[in-house]
Amino acid sequence: METVTLKKSLSFDCPDGFHVMSRDELKKLYLDSYRNRAGVWDTKRHLIVSVFRNKPLKLFYKMSDEKAAADGIRNLFRKKMPEYKEGKSVETAIAGQRASGFDYTYRVKGVAQEASVYVFKHKGYVYTVYCYARAPLTKDDAKILRGILDSMRTL
Repeated sequence: METVTLKKSLSFDCPDGFHVMSRDELKKLYLDSYRNRAGVWDTKRHLIVSVFRNKPLKLFYKMSDEKAAADGIRNLFRKKMPEYKEGKSVETAIAGQRASGFDYTYRVKGVAQEASVYVFKHKGYVYTVYCYARAPLTKDDAKILRGILDSMRTL
């Protein structure tokens, strides 16, 4: 099993059936050229996990928590994402850190998708983890996604 490393600060597993996403794949998925991200993709199961790393201003980092950051993403999605439907809020641990997030559904070219966003902080950085799956999310697919989340380690 291959290991993915994001900017020498976070690592996670790339399970069998997945490949490490190229810069071009990440650029096409997110429609931008942001470089501080990494992702893995199983094209047969239609599963993606990607992680963004951002260094906010020190004051924001100290005054804001994971839940506030996740709520900001949620509000952006409400406004910008077509056919967005909000799911439940989620509190979990990722890479040994407290993470806040939420589940949601949406459509891409008419195809239903299920997704989750998680936000955690570590050593001055904010990490945002996105998990995507074609709907309906099966128990096996959920287990695979959770396995990738559980494999995340700060470096």
